[in-house]
Amino acid sequence: MSAQRSDTAGLPPAPAVVQIEVGLLQNFCEILYCPDTREAAIVDPAWEVDRLLREVERLKLRVTTLLITHTHNDHIEGVAELVQKTGAAVVVHPREAERVRAAGRTLVEVADGRDLIRVAPWVSVAPGIALGIAVLGFNLLGDGLRQALDATGQSS
Repeated sequence: MSAQRSDTAGLPPAPAVVQIEVGLLQNFCEILYCPDTREAAIVDPAWEVDRLLREVERLKLRVTTLLITHTHNDHIEGVAELVQKTGAAVVVHPREAERVRAAGRTLVEVADGRDLIRVAPWVSVAPGIALGIAVLGFNLLGDGLRQALDATGQSS
């Protein structure tokens, strides 16, 4: 068994992505789905819900989730109709939930990570440490290069 094969053994399949241009503003709307379970999420369902649902039907998918990146009209116009036709849960940031609350049968408010520090502190600590080490490394490298390449010998 190759190293790559053993690294991915037991992992679920990568999601498939279908991107469709919808509406007069030509927004892209994505359908993300699991090739095994055929469960799907639609990202920012703007317009042309009928087209989106035809693609879902063609692929034999079951829409369970609508993912909302932000609540501009060109990203949410189709939410109410899709929820009505599929029963999908709507996932949105709490600060933008009010714009889609009426449409969503089930509304999942996704926080912006502030609570994550209590559960997985390394998520915020590790990048800070990595940045600090990188800055220190560049400082030391810069000082070393300046001393090594200074033709006048005046470096302090």
